Amino acid sequence: MFDITLYGHLVVDTVYDTDTTVMEFGGIANMRRAFDRLAPKLNLGLVPAVLGSADIFIDRATSSRSSRANLNTVRLPVSIKPSRISHVLYLNELPNVDFVSQLPGIITADCCKGKPVDLDLLKYIDYLFVSDDEVADLESVKRATKGTVIVHSPQGSRIFKDDKETVYSIDPSLIITNSNVLGAGDMFAACFLFALHNNFNNSIEYAHTKTAELLREINEKI
Repeated sequence: MFDITLYGHLVVDTVYDTDTTVMEFGGIANMRRAFDRLAPKLNLGLVPAVLGSADIFIDRATSSRSSRANLNTVRLPVSIKPSRISHVLYLNELPNVDFVSQLPGIITADCCKGKPVDLDLLKYIDYLFVSDDEVADLESVKRATKGTVIVHSPQGSRIFKDDKETVYSIDPSLIITNSNVLGAGDMFAACFLFALHNNFNNSIEYAHTKTAELLREINEKI
């Protein structure tokens, strides 16, 4: 039995950051690195469902990024793992989604920029993570999602559950400027899932605070 199992995209990223170009794994690998920092002994399952690639351009002046990607180069067979939490990365871009309805435990997912998410899949999702610039029809997404929708941004989150909205704003001192924010959304999801797995009282607050801490550590090393 795994604590948390990750399904979805494994991406080869070519990252252009000012005068530096590096290649590294993204997608599932971003979350794996975050979990390694949070809890190296966590029993983590990894199930890549598709291999892809992306060119990513970092703009440190605005702490933002842009990209061009082919996320679905090679499809892989998906093996369902017994797990307390099952998380699906980039749900809206997955070409093979039949396995989602078969996932065990608490089912969570996130989306990325690109195609609209298949609303029919959201009836299986207990927690859905989207950034504030990724969803065109939030009302439809909220109605279709089984559980909680978390719309996150660098400034905080809006949490929608049972027709109720809760707003969480982070302390401005946690906002990181002039930084490489690549993988921030994946880090946020990892931090929230870690808090959920450990039954923390305020998973949203922990996720934002810890994500800021991880980003700060990473940028200090660059």
